[in-house]
Amino acid sequence: MDKQKVILKSKLFDKISTITNIKNRLSNDKFEEYDLELNYEVDKCNSLLKKYGYCVLEIDNNNILCEDEVIKIFSYFLKQLGSLIPVFQNENLLWRKIGVNLNKHPQSSEGIGNSPLHIDFVNSTNPPDLVGLLCVKPDINGGGISLVSNIKDASQKLNIKDRKNLMKNIFENGLFYNLSNIGKEYSPFPIIPNKENDFIRFTEKLTELKYSTDINIALKNLLQILNENLICIPLKKFQLLLLDQQQVVHGKTELKGRQENIPISQRRELLQIFIRKNMEKINKHAKILFEFLGKHYSPNKPDFILVLGSSDLRVAEFASQFCIENPTKSIIVSGGYGKVTKDLWNVSEAKKFSDIMIKNGVPNDKIYLDEEATNTGDNIQNAKSIIKRNNLSHTEGVLITKPYMTKRAFNTASKQWDEVKWSSISENISFEDYIEKVDDKDKFINVLVGDLQRIKVYGDKGFQIKEDVPKNVWSSFEYLSKSGFNKFVLKD
Repeated sequence: MDKQKVILKSKLFDKISTITNIKNRLSNDKFEEYDLELNYEVDKCNSLLKKYGYCVLEIDNNNILCEDEVIKIFSYFLKQLGSLIPVFQNENLLWRKIGVNLNKHPQSSEGIGNSPLHIDFVNSTNPPDLVGLLCVKPDINGGGISLVSNIKDASQKLNIKDRKNLMKNIFENGLFYNLSNIGKEYSPFPIIPNKENDFIRFTEKLTELKYSTDINIALKNLLQILNENLICIPLKKFQLLLLDQQQVVHGKTELKGRQENIPISQRRELLQIFIRKNMEKINKHAKILFEFLGKHYSPNKPDFILVLGSSDLRVAEFASQFCIENPTKSIIVSGGYGKVTKDLWNVSEAKKFSDIMIKNGVPNDKIYLDEEATNTGDNIQNAKSIIKRNNLSHTEGVLITKPYMTKRAFNTASKQWDEVKWSSISENISFEDYIEKVDDKDKFINVLVGDLQRIKVYGDKGFQIKEDVPKNVWSSFEYLSKSGFNKFVLKD
C-alpha cells in the first residue's frame, strides 16, 4: 500500500448500534507506511473517557485498509493510552476473538443471547482499566447491539440504605482460573467499594442470586437505574468501542434471526483487548504543577509559626520537628472541620494537629488554636486576630503546610497581612514519593489543577499577590484540565 495519511477520529454515540469483532491476529510490524496523527486524538479520547466513561474510535479512511492494518493501527493507538495486557493464559493473545458459537450458553460472550451488564473480571482484585471491543463483522440481521451504562453515576443515585447494603463484603461470581495481569481472585467482594478510586464490581447475574430481602432490593434498584440510563451503540465495521471499567458497565442485545442459517464466515465477530491505564504523561504534567506550587520560601528569624491544618497528618509531624528545632515565641495551629476531615475525626483539624505536636514534644504553652478556619484566607485572618489579641510578636512568620500549598499560602499571606515578613515551607518530599502515598490519585491531581488556576485568578482579583505563571506550567494546567482533571476548576 502506498504511504497514506491515516487519521483517527473519536466520537461519542448516543444512538442504537451494532457491535462486531475482528480476526484473532496481532501484528507487531512497524508503522513506517503510515503517517499517524495521534496526539490530538489521544488527548480527545482521554477527555471523553474521563467525562463519559466510554468513546468510539474509528479510522477516518478505513476503506483503504485491510483488517490486519486496522488491528496494527488500533494497537499502536491504544499503546498511547496504556499497557496492552494479555489476560487469558491459555490463549496469551492481546486481541481475543469473540465470534458466534451456537453451542455456548446464550448469555456468554460468544452466545446468541443478550449479554448481561457487567464489568469484565468482576471477581479479580485488579480488573483491566480499559476494555476495547473492535468490530470486524456486525450481525447481518442488526442484532448484538452494544449496551453501556454509567455505574458510577448510578451508584450515587441510590439511597443511603441501598448503598450500605451494596458495600457489604458478601458477593461472589464465577470461577477464577488461568488468568494473568489482573491480580488475584477476589471473593467475596463488595459491589460499592470503600475507596473512591476502586472499581464498582457489578454483574447483572448477581440479581439472579438469593440474598436477604434488603440486599435483593438494593440490587434491583441499582439495575433499574442502570437500565433507565442505557446507551445503545451501533458499531459499524472497523469501529472500536473503548470502555473505562471504573465508570461504566457494558453488555449487548441478543443476535437477530436464526444464526444457524448464516454462514460461519459471515457471522458477527469482535476482537477484545484489555488495557492498563498509562499515567506517565498525566504524572509528568502533574509533577510540573506540584513543583511550581510547592516552592519553598525559607525563613530567617521568625518569631511565630502558623501551621495550616488539613487531612494530611504528615504536616503535623513535620511541624513538630520544625518547632522543636527552631523555637519561636508562639505557634498558631489553624483549621476547623473541613469537608474531608469532618468525616475522619470528631475534633477540629487544629486540635488534631496540636495533639500530635504536643505528643511529639512541642511546648503546650506556646500553642494557640484556631478551630474556625475553613480556607487559607481564614487561616491568615484568624491568626492575625490571635496575634493582636494576645499582643504577640509578629515581625516574621513561617507558614507550614502541605508540599503543594506553600506558594498559595505564601501569596495569600503576603497580600492579606503584608506587615509580616512571610516564609513558607513544608516537608521536603518528591512528587513521586508524595503521590505514591495518596489514596485517591485522581482527586489529588484535580486539586493541583484547581490550585494552580487559583494562583492566577486570585492574584488578578486581589486575594493574593499577583504572580506570572510560566508558560510551561500553564500548558500543563491546560493539558490536565482538558484531560478531565477539572473538578475544582473555577468557571467563568
